[in-house]
Amino acid sequence: MTSELPELSREEVEKVVELYKETFQHAIRVVSATIRPSPKSGSYFVTSQWSQRSLERGSPMQIMRTILTDSSFTYRLDVNAVDISHWVLHAQSNSGNSRAVIHTTPSDDPKTKTKYFLEIWSDEMLLQAFDLSALNLHGPIYTDEMFGTLRWSKKDDKVVYIAEKKQPKTAPFYQQKAKTDTKEDQCEERVGEQYLYEDDWGEQMSPKTHPVIAVCDIIKKNIDILKGVPDDISPGQIIWEPSGNGVVGLGVYHKPRRLGIIFCTNRRSCIFHLSWDEQFTVLSDENMSVFSPKFSPDGKYLVWLQRPIGGPHHTTCELVKCDWSTKRVTTVVDIVKTVSSTKNGKLFFGIYSTKLPENCWSSDSKYVFLSSCQNFCVQSYAIKIDDGSVWDISSSCEEESTSILDVSADDFVLCCKSSYSLPPVLAALYFPAVEKQSFNEITWNCLTKPSPINDGNIISKFIVVDKLTKEERGYAIYYGPDKKEDQSIPVILYPHGGPHACTSIAFSPAWQLFSRLGLAVLIVNYRGSTGCGKDFLDALLGHVGSLDVKDCFVALQNSFDKFPWLDPKNVLLFGGSHGGFLVTHLSSQYPDDFKAVVAVNPVVNLTAMAYITDIPDWTTVEVGHSYDGISEVMNNPEVWKALWSSSPMCNVKKVKAPTLLLLGKKDLRVPPSPGLSYYQALKEVNVPTKVFYYDDNHSLGTVPVEMDMLINAVLWFKRCMKRI
Repeated sequence: MTSELPELSREEVEKVVELYKETFQHAIRVVSATIRPSPKSGSYFVTSQWSQRSLERGSPMQIMRTILTDSSFTYRLDVNAVDISHWVLHAQSNSGNSRAVIHTTPSDDPKTKTKYFLEIWSDEMLLQAFDLSALNLHGPIYTDEMFGTLRWSKKDDKVVYIAEKKQPKTAPFYQQKAKTDTKEDQCEERVGEQYLYEDDWGEQMSPKTHPVIAVCDIIKKNIDILKGVPDDISPGQIIWEPSGNGVVGLGVYHKPRRLGIIFCTNRRSCIFHLSWDEQFTVLSDENMSVFSPKFSPDGKYLVWLQRPIGGPHHTTCELVKCDWSTKRVTTVVDIVKTVSSTKNGKLFFGIYSTKLPENCWSSDSKYVFLSSCQNFCVQSYAIKIDDGSVWDISSSCEEESTSILDVSADDFVLCCKSSYSLPPVLAALYFPAVEKQSFNEITWNCLTKPSPINDGNIISKFIVVDKLTKEERGYAIYYGPDKKEDQSIPVILYPHGGPHACTSIAFSPAWQLFSRLGLAVLIVNYRGSTGCGKDFLDALLGHVGSLDVKDCFVALQNSFDKFPWLDPKNVLLFGGSHGGFLVTHLSSQYPDDFKAVVAVNPVVNLTAMAYITDIPDWTTVEVGHSYDGISEVMNNPEVWKALWSSSPMCNVKKVKAPTLLLLGKKDLRVPPSPGLSYYQALKEVNVPTKVFYYDDNHSLGTVPVEMDMLINAVLWFKRCMKRI
């Protein structure tokens, strides 16, 4: 076999680019949606936000759509669609008559790239506007899911949001002062601290460090920063206390240090109540990670999701309730170790969601609605609060995912449905009718039409992977052509990242692109994945680089038996993060079985990563050790040995498959330096390799980068398959 890769013709490259454009122009996703009664009796407004890539703009477009429908969903009228790409947060008032919007504009001040504005709209007119940057009460607005908030009070007279704490001015030890500077200006400055480092919340959150709660009083037309939150707690996910005596929220402890928080549900946190007289009360248990507090409509109960701190970065959660009169906390749905069943006879593997719908309660305060991954599907549930009974209200189609978005005040439930062949659509049902039928007849009525796709003769098949052990099974999905000539179709083995995550049935433009190019995709939920019970997830701890690699390889071998048209001589590897860890392991542990590798921000050296990642605890936990601080890692030879022996780098000399590395310069989760070292090591053993080095973070999710990354991945595969 030659060491050089053949080049592609200009026509071959242009074909891939055109297919990418055709495929991704229909790649839309639902960001949020609400269903509200309209002034006309018996009709409803469904307002939804959609995100769509704009290749011309080089950024995603945010589109707000409004649909008018009746209670039986027999007619539908698209009222309008508006580009709201400059909005960063928005919230409709409880009455439905007003909307709060936080939006941005470029700043003329070189120190602040963005200006923030809070606007209050009613009847399509601007009622009030606040230049938040000019007011200078706080720093940038938090728009992330962990802390970000924009909510109206019960009386629609206030809105609350989260922003970065105002930082004091700094100055060098010496600089000439302007004559206009006052003594007061100079007293506010912190001399010699302009280069002071402060840790932040890591990947995709930098440089955010300390959020504060801001309340805008619509009547008084002023904004205040709430006091009373302890200095060692970062608040977020704020909701209003039912009686009006303060707010309830989530508080993340950030001492002794901040660790990366995005994609991590194992950080110590609490649910708190902060009264107007600055009394701060913790409501949740000690040593828990908590999220998504929601009050019942009658104000009697507060529910949230929680799990123990430490351990894997994500795992199954429990749903708990707090009796607001007594503050007593009890479990509604417990952690599921293996599998249980719903009241209507469906398998239930536990709750893996980290976010309850914005409005998640039935009007009578008896049920909480939520969605969670279960094997390869996202399923939706109605959970009775008094006895913890779980009822499956998902789509009757087993090859669709159903994610609840909103519940109206009169119990219409709004969801997003999707599958590998179905781009996202909005659908709704009337819950009292489902309850009346004892949950036996569940029909979701589609409110939107899916974007057109050209999937040809493409199928998706769920596979139970046997031959792991007598007790364990894995799970995979085949997505690709149906019934071609034997051994004629190349296949991409595609393990997800995490590892404590899963791939759910949903429309994927990337897999559409691969299939339109004549490639099949095998997606594996290996041991360690979510959605299959806590024991299935915990089985991987201490065995990364072994069990997960074996599961992927066995799934591949199973697929050859089930789909004889797959070509075992043209097997390709594609994975990112822990998926990149797996594909680089597979290429060294089974060096003769793979034609090419594409690794996106891969974990290749756990020893090096432990010192430079924003989540050093992840590295030690995955190799079977607890995390007691980076100094303990440095002084424990057993941990060092486990980290190195579990790393793909230790077997790099065995690699034969050409390897393309796609790295992000701004990646704080899996920093690029070990990936660059892996690239140099591949060159030293004469493996064809290349690096694309993007000015992006761990997800490589900006529109230009995603386009370049996927097209280069496809071209790499095509070149490698031409190699003799």
